[in-house]
This record gives sequence, structure tokens and C-alpha cells, in this order.
Amino acid sequence: PIPAEDSYAQHFLTDPLYIPPEETTLDSVIHKDPPPTYNTTARLPDVMVVSEYFLKVKPYYPAPGIEYPREKNMTFEGYVSMPATITKQTSALYLNMINITVLNVDVSNFNGDKLNVVNTNYDPLTQQYKISLEKTLGVGSVVVISINYTGIINHYTVSGFFYTYYINEKQETIFMVATKLEPIHGRKVLPCMDEPNYKAVFHIELVYPTAHVALSNMLEPKSTNLGNGWSHIAFPPTQAIATYLMVFTIGPYVMEGVTNQDGTLVRAIGWAGQEPYLKFAAEAAGECMYQMGRMSRIKFNMKKCDHLGLPEFPSGAMENYGLVIYKYQFIAVNP
Repeated sequence: PIPAEDSYAQHFLTDPLYIPPEETTLDSVIHKDPPPTYNTTARLPDVMVVSEYFLKVKPYYPAPGIEYPREKNMTFEGYVSMPATITKQTSALYLNMINITVLNVDVSNFNGDKLNVVNTNYDPLTQQYKISLEKTLGVGSVVVISINYTGIINHYTVSGFFYTYYINEKQETIFMVATKLEPIHGRKVLPCMDEPNYKAVFHIELVYPTAHVALSNMLEPKSTNLGNGWSHIAFPPTQAIATYLMVFTIGPYVMEGVTNQDGTLVRAIGWAGQEPYLKFAAEAAGECMYQMGRMSRIKFNMKKCDHLGLPEFPSGAMENYGLVIYKYQFIAVNP
């Protein structure tokens, strides 16, 4: 449901001249996530390692120019395919997930021949999805797990894939969606090995409202217009990263960017109306990154680093690789 009646929605967030609000303090803005409610001693059985995720997501949230069935509001459709190398002899494969509905799952060998899946089971206590195979797999075998599924776009306080919004001067509610996956929320976006020691390359594709802007870890390429208000974008692959550092977001974004002395594109991003207040943030972030590189002798190894301020965010900021997300008070500045 659209939370138009929530009290926090009544704050007008269009003019950074008036931020941060008087009642906002660092203590109230920066807070820790609540402790996890699942059995943290239950780790994934170490029977396989996933090297890459090929992820495609289509979210349904209120945006200009699109229509969809009401029951799909604040949900998303997902597809993920992942090659996995078997590290211990096994006839069962395990992934983390929560609040995800699996529509179908296929397992094939690397030649594309399907393996017989005899059963699947989900344990909510351990948040593990077990795929039982008819055949026992030997060490060194490579299989490809492919899953079609649906998920939930959560309220921002729940993290995972979440929505936030502001109300503009015309009393219109403007939505945007983003991910916050630390520490254990990657499993709310896709079935995956959601423990930080398991690192993989992410290939991210989004189908999103054409009126909005889609961003992710990597610099966005040109998108394709699919018609009926939808576009498609396929981002370049990331480096091997933990699931909690993967990120994507869609919204009515505007941005200011600079290229620092190391040649890194650094952008400060907000929503319409914040354009005059983003340039200082981009310049300061670019210079800080350059000076940190000089001091540490480690140059930032991506083409870009974005700094996005959202109306609401579960923590003060999140260090997603290539796309850091903050509460908007820490980005939009009127120097």
C-alpha cells in the first residue's frame, strides 16, 4: 500500500535551504540496524561457491507513464542465474532468501543439460532454500542454478529492496526505490549466498519506468526504450564483491558531477529541485577521494563513485561499491 498518510510523509523535502529540520540531530539520524531475528549460528553448508550472479529485476511502484495491476504494487519480479562450483560431494544446494516467492527453479550442468530437481524446501529459521537433486555432484563439478521469483519492495526501515518518497509543492507523492543490503539483506533481493566471505561478480539488469533514472555499482550505459513507459538497462559487470555491497536504485534523480585529479567521475545525486545544492557535495567528495588516494597510495579502482541522498534511509549512509547512499541531509548543501 502507498503510505500517503504516514506522518513522516508530510515533510516537504524539496528545498535544501530548510534542511536539516530543527528536530534532526546526528544522534537521531545515525542509528544502528536492529539485530537480526534469525538464527545467526546457522551458516550455509560449504558445498559450493557461486562465482557470478546474472540478475534481472523489474519493480512495480508508482511512477509516471506506467500502469500495472494493483496487486503488484510495491512488489518486484526477479530472475537470477548463477554458475556454482561444487566444493564438497553433495546432492543438495543451499541459498539464502527471505520474503521471496520462487516461481520455478532449474539446475543444469555447464553444457546446458538439465539435472532433475526432486524437491525444494525453505527453512524460515535459517533463511535457507534447499534444492535437492536426484544426482550426487562431485567436487569440481559446475552447475548453473536459474530461478524465477517475486519479492517485496519494503518500507525503508526494513532494508533490502525498499521504497522512499517525498511530497512536492503540488502535494504529489514522488516515489523512488533503492537497495540497502548490509548486513544480511541481500537475500531479500535475490536467492544468493548472503555471507560476506562469498564474493561474486554481479551482472545487473533493470526494467524500470522510463521517466526515472536507474543507477547501480557500475557506470550506467545507454538504456533501451521498451515502450509502454518502460526501459531496460544492462550494467557492466562488477568486480567480485560481497552481496551486501551490491546496489541499484531507480528514481527521479538529478545530479552534478566532477572528474577529480585521478580521473574518477564523482557525482552527487538528489531529486528534482536540489540541483543548486549538489555541486559542492560533488566537488568535496571528489577532492576527498583524491586526497585519500594520495595518502593511502591506493587509487580508487572504478570509473565513477556516486553519492546519492534519499528522503529516508535506514542508516546514516551505506558504502555500496561505486554508489554510496546517504540520508539527504548529508548530501544536499547550500554553502
